[in-house]
Amino acid sequence: MLTEHEREWVHAKIEGHLEKLARRGRVNDLGIKEYRRELWRMTEALKNAGLHHTPAKIGEREIDYIINEYAGHLKVKTRRWYVGILSGYLRTYGNHVVEEMHLGWPKDSRVRVDWLSLEEAVALMEAAEGPERLVIHLELRLMMRRCEVKRLTVRDVKEGVLDVRGKGRYGGKWRTLAWANETTDVLREWEETRTRMVEEALSLNPNATIPQEFLIYSRNRKCPRLSPYSDAGIDKLVANAARRAGITRSIGNHTLRRSGARFVIQADPANMPVLVDALGHESETQTRRYCAMTIDDMARMHASVSDLLRETKERMRLTGAVPRPPSGRIVA
Repeated sequence: MLTEHEREWVHAKIEGHLEKLARRGRVNDLGIKEYRRELWRMTEALKNAGLHHTPAKIGEREIDYIINEYAGHLKVKTRRWYVGILSGYLRTYGNHVVEEMHLGWPKDSRVRVDWLSLEEAVALMEAAEGPERLVIHLELRLMMRRCEVKRLTVRDVKEGVLDVRGKGRYGGKWRTLAWANETTDVLREWEETRTRMVEEALSLNPNATIPQEFLIYSRNRKCPRLSPYSDAGIDKLVANAARRAGITRSIGNHTLRRSGARFVIQADPANMPVLVDALGHESETQTRRYCAMTIDDMARMHASVSDLLRETKERMRLTGAVPRPPSGRIVA
């Protein structure tokens, strides 16, 4: 969260940029309002992620974050709009990083998306410790968003399911997620750790405030004060586990969530309709874009159909079977 001093400084920078746009007649009054809103949102998102948020210091890492994390779930056209707003703001203060990145904007695919290989996923889960294990399980295996991990409360954890509050207006949309095979052990281990933290805090201060959030930490060992994790705190947990797992590139929540989704499709493409609900998406199209289905994926898809047709042809040759209509009912 921005401090009062930072807010004043950012306010001066944003308003200086918008005044310049208005003076030159480049953007109408409605556009100025939208630009102001989005520049504030992006600035605060970068700050909360522990990244540079000032026009002079924003670099490639921050632009990648805006494209893949902040706006990663949106269409290419919308992400280009966000980056265009930010680029104009940066240029006002002499920062041309966006132009220097020479970003490619493919028509139906995602920009600079990232996911884990199966081997990296296994290594990451093996390397995770303490709260890292919970976060990585929720984001990678249950495919939860970072905001959903933060919002998860003790009451939301039920036998066999988690009640998850996602994105959207009026506090976010709720959905229910089933546990994976490994969830029982992960939750039991964390509940034991959390219970110890709570008992220790209450033993030293019977009036201590106990957060409702499921994922918490103790801020002071001598006089424990329990607090929920921030966005940056969750990102740090993932980064620490990734480093121990030998993953040298930067990975985040969307890397884990997208990887989990791709593994679901790899395991069985027929899982797609259920995956849409699990991710909290509106359509299969949105899910396919999020999973970054590539040309290689399409090639494998065609190869599998070729195999199926070849097997059918061979079976017909051996059995003398004649063509018949589908056994299932065809709905026009």
